[in-house]
Amino acid sequence: MFGEIGLTGEVRGVSRIDQRVKEAEKLGFRRVIMPEKSLKGWTHPPGMEIIGVNTVAEALKAALGYLVVIQPASLQEENDEQRRDKARRHEPTAANGSTWYTVP
Repeated sequence: MFGEIGLTGEVRGVSRIDQRVKEAEKLGFRRVIMPEKSLKGWTHPPGMEIIGVNTVAEALKAALGYLVVIQPASLQEENDEQRRDKARRHEPTAANGSTWYTVP
C-alpha cells in the first residue's frame, strides 16, 4: 500500500508510481494497493494485481478482506453511571489512540 493519507482518511495520489510498483514487484509483492487517482497514465507490470482506493477504509478492506470500523469513544453508547464507575476504578478509555480517564 502506498499513497498519502489525509486527516479525514482520504488516500491521495503520489508521484513516481512506476518506481514504487517496480520496487514492490522486486521485493516479491504481487498485489499493490494505491490511490485510485494514480491509476491513470502508466502501464502496470503483468502479473501484478493493482487495486485503486479512495479511503483508508477501502485500503483496509482490500488488504484484510473485511471492513474495519473504528468508533471513537465519544460515539459509544455509555450512560453517566458507567462513566462514573470507570472513573472511580481508573479504567482507561482509548480515544483516538491515546489513553484518558473520564471524570464524573
